[in-house]
Amino acid sequence: MYYTYDVLDKALEHLFDQNLPVQNKIAFVDQKDHYSLTTPLPGAKREDVKVVVTGNQLEISYNPSQKNVYAPSFSKYWKLNEVDFDSITADLKDGLLTVVVPKQKSQKQGTRTIAVN
Repeated sequence: MYYTYDVLDKALEHLFDQNLPVQNKIAFVDQKDHYSLTTPLPGAKREDVKVVVTGNQLEISYNPSQKNVYAPSFSKYWKLNEVDFDSITADLKDGLLTVVVPKQKSQKQGTRTIAVN
């Protein structure tokens, strides 16, 4: 089987490239007293990240103001029960976004945008 130079070049480029794009993998951990969500966003700015809670739905979205090939835009949603609406935190540090969602027995309704620190 013969391959053109372009096909081989692209295959070798991906094989040896250490800066492959992040595939929007989000680690979701259900702890006893809180949920924790973590995702790598290399080169992201705080203003490009949006964390919103509406009722029991959590949305995390990233839309870079400048093209970022290492962290493409995305939007993901989760339905969470027993969420402490007022105590949710989001932190972007060294290219890693961490969202902590404390649990509680009763839940407020409404929409809240979480500031990314």
